[in-house]
Amino acid sequence: MCRNIGVTDGWYEGKTIKFLYTQNFFCDPAVASGAPSKCEAGAKYRNVPPGTTSDKFTDPLYIPVPLFKPAPKTLQCPANVPCVDHPTTIDLSRLASALKMPASALKNTELPGHDHIITDRNNNRPEWWPVYVVAVTDPGSFAKIQEGKSFDTVKKLAANPNSGVSQPIPTNTFLWFQTLPGANSGAPSRGDAPAGGIAAGEGGTQTVRNAGLMGAGALLALGSIGAFIHSRRKSSTDRA
Repeated sequence: MCRNIGVTDGWYEGKTIKFLYTQNFFCDPAVASGAPSKCEAGAKYRNVPPGTTSDKFTDPLYIPVPLFKPAPKTLQCPANVPCVDHPTTIDLSRLASALKMPASALKNTELPGHDHIITDRNNNRPEWWPVYVVAVTDPGSFAKIQEGKSFDTVKKLAANPNSGVSQPIPTNTFLWFQTLPGANSGAPSRGDAPAGGIAAGEGGTQTVRNAGLMGAGALLALGSIGAFIHSRRKSSTDRA
C-alpha cells in the first residue's frame, strides 16, 4: 500500500519541474549513522534499496545546501518544514571538519534546507535516486545555482576553489520519485496523471504535505513498479 504522496519542485537543465513522491526514503543500514533515520552524509551507500539490483538503475539527485545565514527564503525544502518522504534528521558527523563543529554535535542533525537538481528524467518513470550533497558556503554562489537551475552550473562553480561550492558529497540515502510532465517541465504536456504504479516504501514515515494529491494517487495502479523499472538497463535512447 502506498504510504505518502506529495510533490516538491526540482530543477532539470535550467527548468523548474515537479517531483512526485509515492514512497518513503531508504537509508542503507550498512553505513553507520547516529540518527534515528539511519541516514548520513559523507560516506557512500554500500547497498541499493530492496527491489533494485544495481545502482545502474538509478540516477543521482544533487541537493545544494546553503551553509550560511540567513538562508535563502526560496528553498524547495526549507529547514524546519518536513519535506514529503524525506528524513527529518541526518548524521553529519563525517563532515565535522568541514563544518568546523564537533562530530558529537552532528550525529543527529535536523535535515538542512536544500534545493533539488537532477540530470536525467528517466522518461518520467519512478525510480530510486541516490542523494549527493552540494555544500555551499557563499551566498553569491548559491544565488548562481538557483539562477542556473542545472548541475552544469554546480560543476562550473565547484571547479573554482574560491566559489564556496563543494564537489558532490555521497550519502547512504535514496529518495523515490518521478518527474511529472507539464507546462513548466520541459516535456510535452500529457496532463497531470503520473506514469507507472506505486510501490510500498522502506524507511521512516513523514507527514504528507499535499493531501490533495491523494486523489491523483488513487488514479495509480497499486503494486510493485520495481520489476518494470529495473528489468531494463537505461541507454541513451531512454533519456528524456
